[in-house]
Amino acid sequence: MADALDVHEEQDAIARAKRGDCEAMERLIEAARPLIIRLAGRLGTAASLRDELIQAGVIGLMQAVRRFSPEQGTRLTTYAVPWMLGEMKRALRSALDATGALEKHSEMLRCEASLREQLGRAPRLEEVAGACGMDAQQAAQLEVMAGTPLSMEGSDGEALLRTLAGEEDIDVERVALRMAMNELEAEEQRVVLLRYYRDMTQQETARLLGRSQAQISRIERRALDRLRTLLA
Repeated sequence: MADALDVHEEQDAIARAKRGDCEAMERLIEAARPLIIRLAGRLGTAASLRDELIQAGVIGLMQAVRRFSPEQGTRLTTYAVPWMLGEMKRALRSALDATGALEKHSEMLRCEASLREQLGRAPRLEEVAGACGMDAQQAAQLEVMAGTPLSMEGSDGEALLRTLAGEEDIDVERVALRMAMNELEAEEQRVVLLRYYRDMTQQETARLLGRSQAQISRIERRALDRLRTLLA
């Protein structure tokens, strides 16, 4: 792993990279690579797309370098995050479009909205899946691939809040729960979403994510502990 650059090293590398110095640009890329990898992981998408997202992040960083000015009063990595995420999301949309997942996911959103209106409540995953002509496991896999689970749309997280509270009441706004969820690792988010927003068992979650039930149990326990800490 490349060493982080201090402010003066970063400014010098930026200036040289702007003049076309490939070695300086590579130094900036290597210094930012740990951040790029974390951002790719936070998108919560399939591991098969991770390398593609990292490459997109590098492109976003290079675009940011060309537009960055020290007078903006911030470090390059802070300035570059929107550029890197923008390129990653474009790459993700392109990859998902190629598999047809985006179109299927949009269909699921339409089915869920229709069912919500008919039932007067948030529909369960198997109800949405049935309305779209697929089984629950296929629907859940699609949510994982898309990286934007239906389960967070219009849900107040009541089941998860009850679990976190245990014997005590937790007085927390639903938006605080969503913010805390965003602090979890991608795998922790997927497990919590499938377990508490989609009411899947640990065994079903393990089968879907290609893990053992014991691994899912550990991930779930770790995620719940982190959420309790964040919401305390």
